[in-house]
Amino acid sequence: MDRMQARFSKNDVDIVIPVYGKFDLLTRCLSAIPAAIGSFRYKIFLFDNASPEGADEFYANLKESGSIPPDQISIFRSKVNIGFPSACNRAAMRGVGDYVFLLNTDCIMHPGSIEQLIRMMKADNTIGVSAPMLLFPSEQELIDTGFTTDEVIMSRPPGKVQHIGLDTSITGDIIHTLISWSPENPKVMKVDTAYAVTGAALLTRRFIWNKIGGFWEGYGLGTYEDVDYCLTVRGLGYNIKIVPSAVGTHYVGATALSYQMYYPLNENKAKFLQRWGNKLQYTEWERW
Repeated sequence: MDRMQARFSKNDVDIVIPVYGKFDLLTRCLSAIPAAIGSFRYKIFLFDNASPEGADEFYANLKESGSIPPDQISIFRSKVNIGFPSACNRAAMRGVGDYVFLLNTDCIMHPGSIEQLIRMMKADNTIGVSAPMLLFPSEQELIDTGFTTDEVIMSRPPGKVQHIGLDTSITGDIIHTLISWSPENPKVMKVDTAYAVTGAALLTRRFIWNKIGGFWEGYGLGTYEDVDYCLTVRGLGYNIKIVPSAVGTHYVGATALSYQMYYPLNENKAKFLQRWGNKLQYTEWERW
């Protein structure tokens, strides 16, 4: 293949999806991608983090399902769970697209959502990261996924905002901006920038990802690596952009609840504050 052919066969975006079971949600996640990305060229990189069950059968059938052309999916499997940050890094390094889109298996992107994120970044070179608005699933979606207890439903109000950016409180805690608000609220729809965003659905430029080296792997199984990355991007002089019209449904904690996984939140918070504590800005007030 000559250089001109290689140029036009290059993907616009590499979609990186770490996997740890929950293949029912992964199936929905993958099926939603073609409509979400529109006409942009893409390749999907699945990194299986030693799923506890069902992996052999799922991957054997995946490329025969027809929902996504076989040549647009690459599968990598680890014998041990190396954690979310490391899985993202190892999968992303396999791609060469202009953009890297990190996507959780429990995020179902709505039609046109990824396309909007890409177009926004193509139109503005000052943006280093862009992210959609994520909603908690509807009542019926909660039931279909098995989230039926009052405790879970109360902590995840159906159809409300789960993520429209992250801010820092006056005590230095990282908090979800306007969480549980109505997605139609004028304040929600006015959000266009963020201090940081979740790694559940995050688009970034390939050259920035490569320059930073991806996620810092010191966070082990994961948490805080997405905020750490966004602050590093901001330190390079780029903005973090929220696109409220780009929407996804986020089944928060689906994997952790299903397999009783526990992430090192307190340990990772300590690591994060050690790295960033003296550089954090108080941004929560900007939303009020």
